[in-house]
Amino acid sequence: MSSGGGTLSRGATGGGGGAGGGSSSKASANGSSGADGVLSVTPDSPADSEWRARRGPLDAGEGGGDAWSDEDATGLQPTDLYGKFTWKIENFSEISKRELRSNVFEVGSYKWYILVYPQGCDVHNHLSLFLCVADYDKLLPGWSHFAQFTIAVVNKDPKKSKYSDTLHRFCKKEHDWGWKKFMELSKVLDGFTVADTLVIKAQVQVIHEKPARPFRCLEPQYRRELVRVYLTNVEGICRRFLEERRDQLAKFQEDEARWADMREFLGTSQGKAQALLASEKADVLLKGIVKRFFNEKEVTSTLVMDALCCGCQALDIGSSSADDARKQFAKGRSVWLSASQNKCSIATDDLVSVLERAADANLLDPDGDASDADAEFSDDAVERDERRLADLGRRTVEMYALSHLFTVKIEVAFAEAQAIKMQEALIAEEEEAERVAAEIDGAKKSKKAKQKQRKKEKKEAEEAEAAARLAEEEAAKAAVRAAEEAKRAEERRRREAELALIAEAEAREQAEQAAAAAAAAAVKAAEAAARAAEQARIDAEREAAERAAKEAELESSSADDSEMVSAPGSNETDSEEAVTPTNVSPPKHQNASSFGAHDSPGPAKKNIPPPRPLAASAGSSPAGLDSLPGTPQRPGAADGFEEAKKGKKSAAASKEAPQPSPKKQLPSPRTGGGDAPGGTANGGRADASAGAARSPEVARTMQGDGPLGAVEAAGLRAHAQQLESENARLRRDLARALGQLEVGGPAAGVAAGTPPQSPARGGEDPAKVP
Repeated sequence: MSSGGGTLSRGATGGGGGAGGGSSSKASANGSSGADGVLSVTPDSPADSEWRARRGPLDAGEGGGDAWSDEDATGLQPTDLYGKFTWKIENFSEISKRELRSNVFEVGSYKWYILVYPQGCDVHNHLSLFLCVADYDKLLPGWSHFAQFTIAVVNKDPKKSKYSDTLHRFCKKEHDWGWKKFMELSKVLDGFTVADTLVIKAQVQVIHEKPARPFRCLEPQYRRELVRVYLTNVEGICRRFLEERRDQLAKFQEDEARWADMREFLGTSQGKAQALLASEKADVLLKGIVKRFFNEKEVTSTLVMDALCCGCQALDIGSSSADDARKQFAKGRSVWLSASQNKCSIATDDLVSVLERAADANLLDPDGDASDADAEFSDDAVERDERRLADLGRRTVEMYALSHLFTVKIEVAFAEAQAIKMQEALIAEEEEAERVAAEIDGAKKSKKAKQKQRKKEKKEAEEAEAAARLAEEEAAKAAVRAAEEAKRAEERRRREAELALIAEAEAREQAEQAAAAAAAAAVKAAEAAARAAEQARIDAEREAAERAAKEAELESSSADDSEMVSAPGSNETDSEEAVTPTNVSPPKHQNASSFGAHDSPGPAKKNIPPPRPLAASAGSSPAGLDSLPGTPQRPGAADGFEEAKKGKKSAAASKEAPQPSPKKQLPSPRTGGGDAPGGTANGGRADASAGAARSPEVARTMQGDGPLGAVEAAGLRAHAQQLESENARLRRDLARALGQLEVGGPAAGVAAGTPPQSPARGGEDPAKVP
């Protein structure tokens, strides 16, 4: 299923390698099944115990702040996550099983077991070895174990033992990892089995990675074993990185002009300030280091992390200030960092020399004081290798931080300064070019200005001459126009005089016509008034005579009825009803129409019209006068005559109406108190004295001296006075018209009213006005 890493034969000189393989599908079985052989924890030898007790250069850096110390003191340490075991398989040559499993052992709180294929897993004539996670199917979803392990087949000659190392992240899909071709079966019998017993040793280091900063991965003794084998690989990784960054700096310095500008910039106060202020957050740099150097597929990544962790501690100043850091740092240190302050900055004022030294190829040479190591470890190769690894880690971290600060901070500030400098140079160049251009333009403009001035003066002279010529022409034209205007004005005055004379003649003619029409209208009005007065007198006399006749007839009829009512044999009631005053005359306002309204018996009397109202009659005019021109209309002019005609018609109707029999219904005599509600009045027998009293009244009525004749006469007199006032008004209008004719002019006719117009002007001929 899974492929493994290569194999190494560990001896005094180390080295050697081989090919790897993968496990079969049966390797996924749980370790809880029956185990083969005997598994035990490998005890440390006295030399290993002494070695483990010592602290090498990679165990503690030269500096180190509180943050690193606290991290090393808390949590599980690499020593707690490391385990070493020995598995002995007896009677190995007699085993016929396809696979062999060791007992389950625990490292870093995880359970493991070793799986062996004596005849090879999917291969022939090879021994296959795998490290497996026990009970992986019972773990929580998403689990993973990251570990580095070494499996070795022990030879009776320890220098010939077969070792293989790998780094792997175990998960559900890859819960076993190892080598299909760990070694050939033919070599197993060559010193690897003693008394037909195969001895397998396993070292497992569980790793708790930390992506935020470099971290320690390996237990010291296990790391020393790996350093002897992989120091060259680790050194190659660090050297390649240093050479890469050194080439970048060297390439920058090869551009002499640019490097000279950089030196000049860093020599100024602004450049020094930028160098001192150039800083970066420590966590940003540490994360970048882990991301750049830690590779889960590379077995040397754990050694690199240990070296870088040691280098970070060597550069960490803790809570000290930058000035103290510059004093305590050894000569040549370029940067410092502080995990507790979360800051990384330049550690020297002379940044130019630091950059030049970093670009030097001798940067990877050991420090001068490296040979001054303690005598106790001077002959120890492993101690020397660890010192070498620790120095590589420090230099790598220092180069990483220096290149980062130079690229992100110093070079950016230098680029901005250069841009500003170039901009200032361009501005100065543009200003100089503008000044030169302005001088040239000034000379050209001066010459052009003179030419333009001459042209302007010449043009002004021409324009003045043309203006004078134009003014003369305009004056001549104005004189001609003035003469023409005077001529036209004289012509207009002549025409207006003619029109005024014509208008005066027409006005005089119209005034004469209006006077004649007014005189004719006055005559007609007088005649009409006379005719109306005569007709009114005649109608009044006729009506008075008719009323007198009717009254006499009514009196005679009343006397006869009274005699009939008072005849002998009448009852008591009749005698009581016959009692009435003898000297009562009928009311003046009662007429025959009132009797008709109350269904009184007796002959119908003539309806006497009431007198015409003076208010209405006062505004009336004789017939035919309201239609004259200029005469105002009077709405109630003929009301008196109309009422008189209505009275005549009502009287005629009363005569034509059938009269009731005197014997059936007696008429009630006229009294001063008026009629009763039922239409009958208190009546009685009429004596002869009453008839004798009324005879003179009838005579006066007939002569026009009675009460009814007096009312009508008053109305006629009022109407006559109205006619006289109208006649006087007409005479005044006539006199006014004659006065206007004497004065003359159309204004007088306009003041008196709408003047008559002649037929020639579209008006109506006054002679045609009725």
